[in-house]
Amino acid sequence: MEQRDSYHVFSKIIHWVTALLILGLLFLGFYMTSLSFSEDKLALYGWHKSFGLLVLALTSVRVLWHVTKHKPKPLETHKKWERVIARSAHIFLYFALFIMPLSGWIMSSAGDFAVKFFGLNVPDLVQKNESLFQNSRQVHEIIAFILLLIVGLHMAGALKHHFIDRDIILRRITTANLGGVGGVVLSVFVFSLYVFGAVYAVNHLKIKYLKSISVIDEAVRVSDHSDDISLMSSDLPEWHIDTDNSLIGFEVTQYGQGFQGHFKILRGQIFFDEMQMAQNKVRIDIDILSIKTGSDDRDAQAVSAEWFDVETFPNAVFEANIFEKISTNHFLARGKLTLRGVTMPIDLPFVLNIFPDANGKSIAKMVANLNLNRLDFGIGQGKWQSVDAIGGVIKIDISLIARNQ
Repeated sequence: MEQRDSYHVFSKIIHWVTALLILGLLFLGFYMTSLSFSEDKLALYGWHKSFGLLVLALTSVRVLWHVTKHKPKPLETHKKWERVIARSAHIFLYFALFIMPLSGWIMSSAGDFAVKFFGLNVPDLVQKNESLFQNSRQVHEIIAFILLLIVGLHMAGALKHHFIDRDIILRRITTANLGGVGGVVLSVFVFSLYVFGAVYAVNHLKIKYLKSISVIDEAVRVSDHSDDISLMSSDLPEWHIDTDNSLIGFEVTQYGQGFQGHFKILRGQIFFDEMQMAQNKVRIDIDILSIKTGSDDRDAQAVSAEWFDVETFPNAVFEANIFEKISTNHFLARGKLTLRGVTMPIDLPFVLNIFPDANGKSIAKMVANLNLNRLDFGIGQGKWQSVDAIGGVIKIDISLIARNQ
């Protein structure tokens, strides 16, 4: 039979398991954000997500259990303000135990990051959405700091009841035989985890708000390299690329799950006439710094020296002057792609549709798909040459609109 002045043994187990998980996740969350991008960091994110989902499951079980089981009544010796604070803290803790993992799950889904529960694939809650990713990330972070504060107050209140008031509050959720020594041991253990989390929380704030970050100025970068461009000439009419509505999309895998992104076309020249295939030629300059994957952290890593190294190689260039017609609206461009200082031959099959616009001028829509091996171009240096974390094959999807003026 349950004692009215103590929690059920299952309630005690789920309380302390959840408490240790929360303290560990707070510590891990703030710690992993301080790390530079690496396979170790990606692995820590994976563990963080798995244990976060475990907290969500345990909290759901805990709520259902408490609805059906008896809970000890507040002590009569407690003042009204103590009961109000305790009640408010418990409400927020339950709220946070649901919102934290859910916001993290939404953040990963919206940012196109894989979510797994100890190796098992978990479905996305939402589709990729950069705005939602940023908002849910902010919610996740704010709740983490508030949770750290509330947990600290919750711990302080429990210790006050045990060592100063000398009532049974802490013994209700531990053991009736918890004495002074046991209370000290428990306090030191839990407080140590809390301090670790608090230290890395402060470090996280320093990194985010106090550290100056050098950013490459795009306008300067473009002007610095504009002299390197030699313009082509041709007797054929030139097609002018609509850079605002043209993209170079891509998909690559991270731990087996794909994420997508895109680059913008910086500039280009297209001379194309289906009736004069031998004279066709094209040059497209791709702005590597324009990369967008839905995650600022991932974008920053992509342009670093280990990956695309935009400070040295700001643009990728595709050039072709051999074209073949495969069938109606289907063509093949034989050329070369220069990426990260490496030039490789490329056969680019594409579909081209030309039609008049409202003003009677011609519009060309070209779509193409191909696969590239990032290692052929040296994308991913050092430990990133392994394809265990980031896949080696990059699927390229090109969507280009041009006008003949």
